Amino acid sequence: MQVVLIAFALLFCGVKAGNTQKQCSTDCEGNHWSYSGDSSPKCWSICNPKCQGTRQSPINLQIGKAKFMGIFQAPEVSGPLTVKMKASNNGHTVVLAKTSGQSIHISGVGLDGSFIFDQLHFHWGSEASTGSEHTLNGNHWPMEMHVVTHNDKYESIGEAKTAPDGLAVFAYFFQIVKQDNPGLSDLLAVVDSVPNKGDSSDEMSFQLVKFLPPFGGDFFRYKGSLTTPGCFESVTWTLFTGLTVPISENQLNKFRQLMTAGDGGKDAHPMFNNFRPTQALNAREILFGVIGA
Repeated sequence: MQVVLIAFALLFCGVKAGNTQKQCSTDCEGNHWSYSGDSSPKCWSICNPKCQGTRQSPINLQIGKAKFMGIFQAPEVSGPLTVKMKASNNGHTVVLAKTSGQSIHISGVGLDGSFIFDQLHFHWGSEASTGSEHTLNGNHWPMEMHVVTHNDKYESIGEAKTAPDGLAVFAYFFQIVKQDNPGLSDLLAVVDSVPNKGDSSDEMSFQLVKFLPPFGGDFFRYKGSLTTPGCFESVTWTLFTGLTVPISENQLNKFRQLMTAGDGGKDAHPMFNNFRPTQALNAREILFGVIGA
């Protein structure tokens, strides 16, 4: 009887594993990926093996497990007041990327080196209870913004993203309020200009500080990865949880109305829940700091 039970268990496990494999596409041409279906996050490692590494992002932040790293002055941001940028809808999110002009450098808050701004993008949910990639004690924010920078010791973000010290990403979190936030009007105008996958805006001059909330309060720091394929483990994360950005449901709906495929595409649908589930912390250390006056 025991032998029969073991054989049945092995057979059941084999069927289960096979079914899981069949749920994922093995076609790696073009490296197509998404947040649902047969190219969802659970399938990413088939074409992107680094996505099953031991230092993956995002993670669940737990105050009780974080080591205090000190009190810091606000990050130093140097460079031009305005930067040339273009917005685009890549089918996964809306991206505002630097296109030309003098570089903006960000340093301080315990970072090892100076980092050059490259782009910012967003992750959001279908409702206010979900949307952010990182969680705090298991709870989501409705939206998370990533400001992506690369270490100035490297020539480009393309070179830096494969180096262990190559990237620094600053994460900001949004909180739902009843009234529209007028400070988001320029950003929402940009979002409206790229409704469909493949859309891009003309080059525009932006004041980056308009998109960055004031530095202050609590923050977390840990070593992780990009949260999209190829999941390179090259990111020093700084997550500002002490101050959130107010946004109304009406404003957040502007993001939810973006489309994941071109106008008229057979698989076109509204873009939301574009976040990767939290990953195992493994042996990593989470640090916790405070930005003082």
